[in-house]
Amino acid sequence: MFKGGVNMFKVTKDWNVSIGTSEMGNIQLVYSDIVRAFGEPMKSDEYKISGEWVFHDKEAGVVFTLYDWKSTNLYDPDYPSVEEFRADPEPQTFNIGGNRAMDVEEFKSLLKKQIEWVKRKEDKAEVELVGFASPHIKTENECSHSKPTEGHR
Repeated sequence: MFKGGVNMFKVTKDWNVSIGTSEMGNIQLVYSDIVRAFGEPMKSDEYKISGEWVFHDKEAGVVFTLYDWKSTNLYDPDYPSVEEFRADPEPQTFNIGGNRAMDVEEFKSLLKKQIEWVKRKEDKAEVELVGFASPHIKTENECSHSKPTEGHR
């Protein structure tokens, strides 16, 4: 279970944090909504996965990943290109990986809450957090920003 009912996840670009994670479920989301809420994904293997977000609660030692498993023409030439997949306004299936048996449904709920919150507040100067430290506000290696960066609006 999540410690105290809430984990404080940070989106990290540290690839090493995700070592040892495995698929735990999936979720339907719109790519542009994910980018608005959490920033651009890290590049991945560019074969089965075109991009990946890593969510890390350092204090609790919990890691979740969100990625587009075998969804583009990087994997199958009959699938949409990475650009087409990312531009699609309809929800797409993203896999969720994790490093231990956790409540993946609670993590899905946190993802959806943060995305919805950002949608409602994207015109505001600051983004209040719902269980996440967003890259628009703070990452493990960056300073805080008062506004989302261009391209994340």
